[in-house]
Amino acid sequence: MESDNLANDFIIKLHKYSDDGFALYDFKIFQLVYKNKLFESWFSNNFQKNKLNEHFTSIDMDRLENRLAKNRPYSISLEILYKNRKNVIKLSFSTIDDFDQKMILVKASNITKEIEMEHMIDSYATLAEKNRKELERANQSIKEKNKRMSEELEIARKVQLGMLPFNFNPLNDNIEIAAFLKPAKEVGGDFFDIFYVAENKLCICLGDVSDKGAGPALFMAATKTILKSNSVTNTPVATIVSRANNELSKNNDRCMFATLFIGIFNLENGELEYSNCGHCRPILFDEDNLVTLEGMNGPPLGIVEDFSYTSQKIKIKKSQSLLVYSDGVSEAINANDELYGEDKLEKLILDCDKNKSGEQMVNLIFESVNQFEGETSQSDDITLLTIKYFGEDK
Repeated sequence: MESDNLANDFIIKLHKYSDDGFALYDFKIFQLVYKNKLFESWFSNNFQKNKLNEHFTSIDMDRLENRLAKNRPYSISLEILYKNRKNVIKLSFSTIDDFDQKMILVKASNITKEIEMEHMIDSYATLAEKNRKELERANQSIKEKNKRMSEELEIARKVQLGMLPFNFNPLNDNIEIAAFLKPAKEVGGDFFDIFYVAENKLCICLGDVSDKGAGPALFMAATKTILKSNSVTNTPVATIVSRANNELSKNNDRCMFATLFIGIFNLENGELEYSNCGHCRPILFDEDNLVTLEGMNGPPLGIVEDFSYTSQKIKIKKSQSLLVYSDGVSEAINANDELYGEDKLEKLILDCDKNKSGEQMVNLIFESVNQFEGETSQSDDITLLTIKYFGEDK
């Protein structure tokens, strides 16, 4: 019950709680003295009787009395139905000694929004933690996949390089051969091959498949295999290339192609029958002179089916060397977007010591390209093949 004797100035002092519901209880008997409208609107169903413990049955009265006796606050939270919506109300109990009559002030604050915000924050925190763990699992999965891929690419690189005859021994004192290949990626599209087609006839080829990666690497392997299978005794170079081109052009949905220089070298007389299929122009040089093998004998392999390739013949004289290379050399790029170029390559050859071995020559050229690129990443496979002839001119 509300007290008619409550001092007006006491009511005025309670205006600082005007944003909350509040009620006053007699400290000695815990009987209701006053309640404001908001307090009553929230707890209207609780005031059938006058005692505090009858208004709020969930209160631990022993604990409440003990804390208030020591002038310590006490609080609980209640869930009520207000305006057809569940609300959480915090009840804070404290004592007031300002007047002759000691009071218990019960302040009621609606903390529904704060609770909802806490729940929202907790939900976001839970979601963020879940996302973090999922991201960690995804990153770990990506790391494991990348590791497996790197291992598989390393195996593919070794298999691919194992297909190339780096340690080819010509078994003939008339010739010295050296080769160098450095892929731009784990697996590349450049290739070379050296093999006999007759007792004194050596087939040499160097090719460059369009693009890089696993697909072009497979196309490279197919090209190399097809060329070798068609290079039988006394088969003209033009015929070898034409047959290989037809096989590579069939079912070539990805439109891959390979530039190619291929030649059959007669070790007895130095004659080289060759066909250049869209490839870089090889360089023939000796102590005093340097010439490039001009002319093309057809497009890269795999583009035009049933194309009739042609061939050319030259004589390589004693002490002359032939350099065949891929465009990873001439089209190497430095930090200023400048190309290494054919002129720089030719000048390097003219200025170098011609007594160098074939292996020293290919290493010299690669080091020159590598220094030219500087910190710029290698953009293309680099392949070099040299043949030096020591036979007598016939």
